[in-house]
Amino acid sequence: MASEKQVNILMKLLDEALKEVDQIELKLSSYEEMLQSVKEQMDQISESNHLIHLSNTNNVKLLSEIEFLVSHMDLAKGHIKALQEGDLSSSRGIEACTNAADALLQCVNVALRPGHDVLLAVQQQQQQRFSDLRENFARRLASHLNNVFVRQFTQALLQLYNRSYFLSVPGHDQSSTLAQRSIELTLPNHHAFHRDLLRYAKLMEWLESTDYRKYEGLTKNCMDCLS
Repeated sequence: MASEKQVNILMKLLDEALKEVDQIELKLSSYEEMLQSVKEQMDQISESNHLIHLSNTNNVKLLSEIEFLVSHMDLAKGHIKALQEGDLSSSRGIEACTNAADALLQCVNVALRPGHDVLLAVQQQQQQRFSDLRENFARRLASHLNNVFVRQFTQALLQLYNRSYFLSVPGHDQSSTLAQRSIELTLPNHHAFHRDLLRYAKLMEWLESTDYRKYEGLTKNCMDCLS
């Protein structure tokens, strides 16, 4: 009887122990689920941090590319105005046009990095805007220099005409020799002509490198006038 009573007590204790084990297992399962949730959240945070770092890296690279394009392909408004409206007759205007033409040439010849050439903005900026500016200024420069050549040639002819008229005036000493008359009728020297054209030397170099056809035509016109 005593043994049976002790056995019952032991069985009761075992039942209580089993119940406690079940509760512990439930708690452990709950803790495991919580830990799994924390792990998933940490993984998400880690992935987010990676994406944020990647985004920041991309933004830095993008900013670097934008700064490169802006610094190398941005033509100042003053240069654009000089190319479009600059006075090619005054020394100050010629200097402004020369600086603007050099700046434009640098923008056109900038070495683009891989991928820049497929950007629509770069294509529009470099291939259209800069090309139009270069072509229009080259045309305006060639036209102005042609006018300079014609003006200088006309002045030379007028001077020659005046000398010839002076020698043919009645009362003028006709005893001068033919050699003396030929000396009087020679064209004026070209020093003034060269001095006037020297101001355009850099612009002529620019025209030679950007539009050789116009440069060649100008050179021919200049030689024709000088000859």
